[in-house]
Amino acid sequence: MKDLRFALRMVRAAFLMLRRPLFAFCCLLVRVDLTSVSGSVRYLVASPSTDIWKWHRRLGHLSFDLLVRLSSMGLIQGLPKLKAQKDLVCHPCRHGKMVAASHTPVSKVMTSYPGELLHKDTGGPARVASVSGKWYVLVVVDDFSRFSWVFFMEFKDEAFGFVRDLVLRLRNESHKAMRAIRSDNIGEFKNSLFENFCRDLGLEH
Repeated sequence: MKDLRFALRMVRAAFLMLRRPLFAFCCLLVRVDLTSVSGSVRYLVASPSTDIWKWHRRLGHLSFDLLVRLSSMGLIQGLPKLKAQKDLVCHPCRHGKMVAASHTPVSKVMTSYPGELLHKDTGGPARVASVSGKWYVLVVVDDFSRFSWVFFMEFKDEAFGFVRDLVLRLRNESHKAMRAIRSDNIGEFKNSLFENFCRDLGLEH
């Protein structure tokens, strides 16, 4: 335990000097002395190596620059001197840092009249309930006019009732048919009750 506490202090001191967060160090080097163990013992030993690629993988894909700085300062026991190399590219690291390309913004309205397409989403729970005890909010937006309806709910399963009443009211007030309703396939809208409602009215969801 003394050796382990000593190693932990070394790691902490190294990252404090480099001003790096401790969670960036994903592996701890521990030296185990098995010379005094009698009998047949089988164990795995990582052979010492100065290959920066091996240490990059051993330490949870730590950056190459940080590896070289740690080895040059000699703050980590068991970490050999590593030589800096140019143009090193780790494909798993590169893939992990990739971000998806953004969608091309749509500059024109895809619908031709109000009430043709509705977008809906829920939010919550809020950290503090409202005066009337509401924790969730339901927002419905008309795609053509961007007119919005906002409903406050105590429970998320109340969303279907609000959407059903709104759709039926819009169908009675508008002379044109509603074509579709869009959501992010969350639980309160991805169920047999809502699917049957849309199918009975001929709405796409």
